[in-house]
Amino acid sequence: MEELMLAAVVVRQDEKAYGLSEVNLLGPWVEGEGETMRRYQIIYVNRDDKLAEYREDLGLASEFDAILFRVPSFWEHTVGELKDIALELRNRPPSFTHGIIPHQGEEHKKEFWKRYTDLKEAREKEGRIT
Repeated sequence: MEELMLAAVVVRQDEKAYGLSEVNLLGPWVEGEGETMRRYQIIYVNRDDKLAEYREDLGLASEFDAILFRVPSFWEHTVGELKDIALELRNRPPSFTHGIIPHQGEEHKKEFWKRYTDLKEAREKEGRIT
């Protein structure tokens, strides 16, 4: 039987980490808003000699132009160092995403996420994604 990954409730800036990821995931259900795509920073740390996952909600995914990324560390870097690297990666000018994620203002972002949601719903109806 598979074991579930432990959750880390807090992390220290000076503790060693296995890696960091920034990904877009569906956030929790919010009354009046429903589920929204959120940007999460996930840091893997050691808890009782097992990998544990610490998640930090960074906000709405539509507010980020940066691509999703992973920063491996293999216990070489601290949480603080990985967060600094992530901040630098997140603040770089967009590269290949320039034509994918709109940069022309709020209306274009809304249209982008509407098209994304419509496509996702169509694929779900076709049984292509769950």
